[in-house]
Amino acid sequence: MIPTYETTQVQADGASSAYYNLLCSPDAFMYAVQTPGGKIRSQANYLPEYLGTQWTTDVLYGVAEKRDAAGVSIKSRQTAVVS
Repeated sequence: MIPTYETTQVQADGASSAYYNLLCSPDAFMYAVQTPGGKIRSQANYLPEYLGTQWTTDVLYGVAEKRDAAGVSIKSRQTAVVS
């Protein structure tokens, strides 16, 4: 059994005649985090006018496709969302 989630946020196509969904295993997508140069660069500056310290840290992040065959697209011809 595959755990599923329901939402009312599914978008219809331009003609409002079909709804698109995805059915994916947890291996289909991944959240990726990378730091520039493999190290986290962090710096701090004390700002007297704000009576506090400002911290800056550089990190890159995003979403990547991991396995093509681990997900399928589902197109429904229903004109309304039913549960």
